Amino acid sequence: MLVNDMTGTVPIMSKLSIDECLFYYALGYSNELIEESGKMKSRTVYHSCYDDCTKPLPLETYVKMLKEKLEIHHPQVFLVNSGYFGGKFGEGTKVSIDMTERIIRSIYDGEQLEIEKDAVFGLKAVRRMGDIGIPGPEAWSNSDEHISAAKEVLKNMIETFDSRYGHT
Repeated sequence: MLVNDMTGTVPIMSKLSIDECLFYYALGYSNELIEESGKMKSRTVYHSCYDDCTKPLPLETYVKMLKEKLEIHHPQVFLVNSGYFGGKFGEGTKVSIDMTERIIRSIYDGEQLEIEKDAVFGLKAVRRMGDIGIPGPEAWSNSDEHISAAKEVLKNMIETFDSRYGHT
């Protein structure tokens, strides 16, 4: 699954459990650029199933179908962030298209991954794929700012999920 996190807090690459996959699929978290008072800024958006406007059935139907497929086929599922790291939009670094392509290729090629648990999101964040290092929270100049921003993003995700579906 692909996400565009412009807060710079979601790990660039994470290996997801079935429950994490279903959470992010149902939530549809991302960010988009908007113009406000002549300046560009990011805004958080949620598109259930990453496409909630064209799905004719209730969300729960698609989540259930995905869960059944995951339980039958046991695929590896990854959340790939093509947004920012080291800071938010305007401060951090944009994940390059080349990096995103290398990440996708490494998944298909089954490269050896080094994983460490993300301190805030609890995700299995990939820190190295083959010989390529993947920037993490240390890319922020101020680790306290990173933790604070990540906690705010996670809090917003959970509140949004709970308001839509009643529980996390």
